[in-house]
Amino acid sequence: MRRLPCRPPPMAPLVARTPILDERNQVLGYSLDFRGAPERRWSDAGGGCGPRSSRRAFGRLGLAQLAGAHRVFLPFSPEQLLAGAPRAFSRDDVAVAVNANGGDARLTAALVALAADGYAIALDLQGAAAPAAELLTCAQYALIDPLTDDTDGHGEVIRRLRAAGVEVIARGVEDASIRERAAAAGCTLFAGAFLSTSSAAACPVPPPRRSATMLALIAELNEPDFDLERAQRLIRTDPALAYLLLRYINSAFFSLPREVGTIREAVTLLGSDHIRRFVSIIALARIGEDRPEELLRTAIVRALLAELLAPRRGPELFTLGLFSILDVLLGLPMDQAVVDLPLTEELIRVLVDRRGPLAPYLALACGYHAGCWDQVTPLVRRLKLDERRLPGHYREAIGWADAVFDASEDE
Repeated sequence: MRRLPCRPPPMAPLVARTPILDERNQVLGYSLDFRGAPERRWSDAGGGCGPRSSRRAFGRLGLAQLAGAHRVFLPFSPEQLLAGAPRAFSRDDVAVAVNANGGDARLTAALVALAADGYAIALDLQGAAAPAAELLTCAQYALIDPLTDDTDGHGEVIRRLRAAGVEVIARGVEDASIRERAAAAGCTLFAGAFLSTSSAAACPVPPPRRSATMLALIAELNEPDFDLERAQRLIRTDPALAYLLLRYINSAFFSLPREVGTIREAVTLLGSDHIRRFVSIIALARIGEDRPEELLRTAIVRALLAELLAPRRGPELFTLGLFSILDVLLGLPMDQAVVDLPLTEELIRVLVDRRGPLAPYLALACGYHAGCWDQVTPLVRRLKLDERRLPGHYREAIGWADAVFDASEDE
């Protein structure tokens, strides 16, 4: 009997979010980074191109949770545009991202109609080619490729876009020098991981305030023997922390049937692991109160995602994720930033040299959040993890980070 060739299992639909930041490093929205062709990866989950299938795919992939309260820049294929897929979403929630190199009159008409109905159109420029004049009349944003030392090809295109009232988003901004070149060329919005790189100290933000006490507190909270009694004593001595904790547990994230009014009840309901994470994050936020919120959000997502990858060593991985941006937060090289940390030699080595048994887990958490899919797949195989569980872990980390910041907004 002839044996049929074995087909490899289908790849999990991996998706991460990248913040789009303005000149003050405030979040305008998020672009979604899919593994593979973006408009195919997300639309395939719905089984079609129309509004209903697009809405179904959006829900199945948890894209609304990734976007949070911000607008998401969602790529649409020509087939989806002609089928009216963008109209499945609120015009306040989605920016319609489309390849600007097409010359199809029907697509142009569809985009003009969407813009007339209040939808934001984001032209995805491939290379340095300028979009057609008729597209400029309906576009609100344009996404351009990363700027290198040679910006001559981009300069004229950016000037033309700005003259038409189009805001230019420089994507793939991986460090402060690229951000500076993009701003000098006329870009006003920036998408990339530049906030969390070691060169981010050059970004136009005030210097951070260092607090060895807060760093020591975070390390103590993530010791294996941390317990609820110590948590209650700690929180009661800090009125601001107690207030934030009660706001947090009574938020929509938990949707409890009744309001929680005491610290003891809140601590009991959340449990030691949840309390440990929450207080650690508030302590980190106090250290980085002068840094962009999105930088702290990155640390939180990395921390919880790393912990979920290997729960047996969860507290240590959470600590590594949280401190993975410590060099940027303090404006110091990592080997100097960790001097005051009461961490084990193993954890210090991971933070400074990215070496040791836990280093691949941290690398995977960082790589997934950045959408570096060429790094993610080899790490998943090396660690013998189930890739299909990664999107759920990532959405959980995103949702938890958003809930913490929502509770802290009106402190």
